[in-house]
Amino acid sequence: MKFQSLLEKPSDKILLITFILSFIMTWVFVFFIFAPLLAQFPPGAGLMDMKAAWTKKNMDKIIAIWKKESLSRYIELMTFVNNIDFVFMFVYGWAVFSGLLLVARQLKDSEKLQKFYLNLSIVAWVSVLFDVIEGIFIAIILLDPSNITETSAIGVSLSATLCIIVLYSCVFLWIIGLLIVLVKHLKK
Repeated sequence: MKFQSLLEKPSDKILLITFILSFIMTWVFVFFIFAPLLAQFPPGAGLMDMKAAWTKKNMDKIIAIWKKESLSRYIELMTFVNNIDFVFMFVYGWAVFSGLLLVARQLKDSEKLQKFYLNLSIVAWVSVLFDVIEGIFIAIILLDPSNITETSAIGVSLSATLCIIVLYSCVFLWIIGLLIVLVKHLKK
């Protein structure tokens, strides 16, 4: 298997430490960085609204809300949020990857499950890839918010949706994996 070496390197201790640190950093980003920043946007015109816009018409509505107060302020703020998100992507990506890899390592007595979780740990990076694509589309929109294209609007929403599907599936399967590991340890 191509990624088989990940079952041995880095050491379990280093992998556990990086998982714990990236897991903690994920929540630090969510609660102490993103929450205060996103709270500054008017209702109906924040990052989650952009992710769920799907059409140029809906994106234009968000920009119209920004224009009522200060278009330049909200563009600057969203650009800052988008730039921080590029760092955050790799933090949560590492947390999910390392968490799934830790589960895979604990499933050494079940080759099929171990292989599934090893492959799933790699798939977790696909959510980061979709998040990067979303960030690029948001950056394009922010460059010229008066000329949003249908492609950009769909690009943001589609990549955000795919990111969430992959990410939440990985997290859900990680929890299932933890339960499997726990049951196996309790049976011993």
